[in-house]
Amino acid sequence: MRLHRTPVATSGVATVHPVRPRPPQSAQRIWRRASGVTDPLDQHDVLAVVLELLRAAQHDASTVSRALTLGRTCARERPSDVGVERGVLLLEQALAFMGLELPAEGSA
Repeated sequence: MRLHRTPVATSGVATVHPVRPRPPQSAQRIWRRASGVTDPLDQHDVLAVVLELLRAAQHDASTVSRALTLGRTCARERPSDVGVERGVLLLEQALAFMGLELPAEGSA
């Protein structure tokens, strides 16, 4: 845990307060959910997971798109990770379900 020093004007002694880590952004939470699905899914289960991801993203296409960008970055770093590959596919399906075009591989 990081510590943050706050100067105190009256005593001249600095007090130490722990700095709380920032909570994950929405896209990070969505990516973690998508990449956490490790079991093979049949078509019915895929639709249920896609709907869950969309609800978690509050049906915000930009959040899902950002999560997909995070996933693609992870996929480049860990190309043999099945969970990462499955997460990327689920997010691509979520965007397709919303009727949106997938962002290009290099776009953010």
